[in-house]
Amino acid sequence: MIQALESGYLSAAMLQPPQLFYAMSKGFKEMLNVASMIEMPVGGLTTLVKTIQNRPQEVRAVIKSVQQAKQRMLKAKEETLGLIMKVGKTDREAALKTYDMLRDALAGDGRPTRAGIENILNALVLRGRLPTANVPFDEIADTRLATEVAKELGYKVQ
Repeated sequence: MIQALESGYLSAAMLQPPQLFYAMSKGFKEMLNVASMIEMPVGGLTTLVKTIQNRPQEVRAVIKSVQQAKQRMLKAKEETLGLIMKVGKTDREAALKTYDMLRDALAGDGRPTRAGIENILNALVLRGRLPTANVPFDEIADTRLATEVAKELGYKVQ
């Protein structure tokens, strides 16, 4: 639900690019950009421990494909802008702003971070979907295969 206030601010809405930029082009003002304040994974791969154990090459191949797609999006700006405009049903200006935001998010090496996972856990606790955020990182995130792929693709990994 989007409700416009007389002040020109949006109420009861959280818009994502490119819709955010469309609303701003219509005179609405951004009140808060949460993404600029906390580290949060943009996307991720979720699978069962059993799948990682029994089919690691398959999981590794998916991780590699996702990372290669991200790399292509960063290298082929015009192609990516076309995709954003088509999928987001938006104009070039909003697509450019969306690309600029995505560029930073896509630049990572594909490995989950402790801070990002902790922020997800805290958000789930706040929504009442988890009783506590005190879950050890290594019980919910396995970085081994993503680290292998990152090294293979030339990321500087420590």
